Amino acid sequence: MYLIAFIHEMSHVTLGLIFKMKVEKIKFLPFGFSAEFVRFEDEKWFKQLLVVLAGPASYFISLLILKAMYQNGMFSYYSFVVANNSNLFVALFNLIPFYPLDGGRAVEIICARHLSEKKTRILRYIISFFALIGIGVISGYLKQVPLFIYLTITYIIQLITSKREY
Repeated sequence: MYLIAFIHEMSHVTLGLIFKMKVEKIKFLPFGFSAEFVRFEDEKWFKQLLVVLAGPASYFISLLILKAMYQNGMFSYYSFVVANNSNLFVALFNLIPFYPLDGGRAVEIICARHLSEKKTRILRYIISFFALIGIGVISGYLKQVPLFIYLTITYIIQLITSKREY
């Protein structure tokens, strides 16, 4: 799973470097990695959007790697299916419109083109709140409560620190 998360994050970094963005840091998190770019918000909106969407698009790169590993006997068909399901989960999960997931960041980038900073931020919190409720329901059903707790804490921290960030 961490290999898939690493490929996902390196896709952000690679496209950012292609666009001549500077990477500030790459953090290791409980559920993967996070790359931060220097003055990312100053980049053109379409570059920001492409860099954000590069992560979920990395599903296809990971799929090719997993297929090659399976075809070369590195793991069984069952292991390939489990790994590919994890790969698909990472891609789809990151498209949820919950900030700071890629889907939430993409929504924020698009909204910022049409709304003021304050309205964009408020809309981000509202969309993230409803996404968090959906994640909570699904997490309860799938018995993945730690992930829901982690995202809830992330959301609360965002609300508390938001005035400092803007």
